[in-house]
Amino acid sequence: MRSIFFIAFLVIGFNGITQPLSGTYTIGGTNPDYPKMGDAVQALDSLGINGPVTFNIRNGTYTDYILFDTIMGTSDTSWVTFQAETGDSSAVVINGYAGSLSLDRVMGFGAGAQYVRVKKLTF
Repeated sequence: MRSIFFIAFLVIGFNGITQPLSGTYTIGGTNPDYPKMGDAVQALDSLGINGPVTFNIRNGTYTDYILFDTIMGTSDTSWVTFQAETGDSSAVVINGYAGSLSLDRVMGFGAGAQYVRVKKLTF
């Protein structure tokens, strides 16, 4: 009997963790949903989306490498948007990693990347 409850707990407990993303999330700053843009993209890759998703990036300078590929659930009505939280493009700066030839760019889009917007950011 205990094993049935344990299995039910695992199924119900992990169900909330593996849900596709939907709504608005924050990147950077104090208590963010994701520390960097690359972390948010990893979540998109693994979970997909279920409706429009917006990532508001808090003011700051970030060092990151972002590669978009197919994001499950995107469509002409369900876009993924990355934007400066304040709307000031000079307040969010994303730099690439210096000195690495394998990461000589800040952002890339694979052949399957669709329905992704990047607004008011400085690279």
